[in-house]
Amino acid sequence: MLENLSPREQEIFDLLLEGVSPKEIAHKLNVSHSAVDFHRTKLYKKLGIHSIQELFAKYSAAGNGAPAEEETALPVSKNKDKRFKLLLPAGIALGIIMLAFSVLFLLIFVKKSSAYTAPKGEIIPVINMGFRSASDEETGGNSTSEVFISREEIDGADSDILNIKTNLVRRENPDTPLYANARTDRRDVIQRLRQANGIRFKARGDGKSWLVGFLTKESTAETSYAHYRHYFGTVRDQVIIVDIPYSDLFLPEDWEQY
Repeated sequence: MLENLSPREQEIFDLLLEGVSPKEIAHKLNVSHSAVDFHRTKLYKKLGIHSIQELFAKYSAAGNGAPAEEETALPVSKNKDKRFKLLLPAGIALGIIMLAFSVLFLLIFVKKSSAYTAPKGEIIPVINMGFRSASDEETGGNSTSEVFISREEIDGADSDILNIKTNLVRRENPDTPLYANARTDRRDVIQRLRQANGIRFKARGDGKSWLVGFLTKESTAETSYAHYRHYFGTVRDQVIIVDIPYSDLFLPEDWEQY
């Protein structure tokens, strides 16, 4: 199965087996944390596993001692362990002092800091963005997407809300594109987005992860509609603010030429 891994997936596979955490992998490879999560999910699927523990059990020479999924515990020598015990009380005291200063800072500057939460730049009403539904039903699939705008109260204010209802139905051929989404083809909106440094929106979620995609300028049917990606998680029935600086976007490996 290892021969089916892409070069990037192989890199992440090797680093995971070395006990490197996903956050450290992102730093080592100079990619975003979401890109590491994306490749890790793909290699788990190819290897038929579901967690870092299964990865270690199946491919580590020791067969056990797998680190936690998100944070990796590195081995500590005896000398470092003694030093750690000596420094622990001082570290706790320093932490308490820093916590006290942080609380004081928040109490003094809470009014000033609240001003920075206001979005900067242009606000585009969702009703003007020209969203429409799209799914693989257009190419012979069975997935469906429904998009409509409603008027609801969000965080105490009446707003136009984009509602997206999707139903993904897997096809027999796993290589066939599978999608159900909301998209806009409005050139004026796309041009305004390209001139920005990022976007921000509120989302009332369903507890699942969602993908925001931005087509590259070279995107065509022949290039499989190459696009930049950003994943974000949601909490069921809770409103969250999604900030997407364009510096956080990443291109999947097969589209990095664009």
